[in-house]
Amino acid sequence: MSASCCWCDRILFQENGILFCQHCWQKPAGERQPPRILAVDDNFDSLLVISATLESFGFPYVGLSEGLRMIPFLQQYEADLILLDALLTDIDSQALLESLRRNVATQDIPIVAVTALANMSDRERLLSVGFNDYLSKPYQLDDLRRVILKNLPKSSLP
Repeated sequence: MSASCCWCDRILFQENGILFCQHCWQKPAGERQPPRILAVDDNFDSLLVISATLESFGFPYVGLSEGLRMIPFLQQYEADLILLDALLTDIDSQALLESLRRNVATQDIPIVAVTALANMSDRERLLSVGFNDYLSKPYQLDDLRRVILKNLPKSSLP
């Protein structure tokens, strides 16, 4: 049984172990563009929750369990928003953020830190290093929706 896209109902495509709607991520010319969200979290349960939530919101998304896969993916596809675990195990999230900010193609993508770091000082530190926003785990679904809508470029909203 094949899965279909929550936005355009096309069959999902698998590339290098990543399942996504190739149609929605290729920016089809002349069609209304859905907002595309990239979620990166090395905790499978957290990634599963965020993926199911994004699908229920109707946003095309890609969920990656490794931060190292993010740069190659973004070299081929554009994201409108990135939800990035601030404590990845395979790569330093702050170094990854800095790399994205130095790249002309990715420097303006809003990036939200999604983290178990819940102190106000953690929030301030993450915002000061370049994250656009912060969401503390565990979060309420309404909080996730609010952060997404706040940070998505207005031109990408349905």
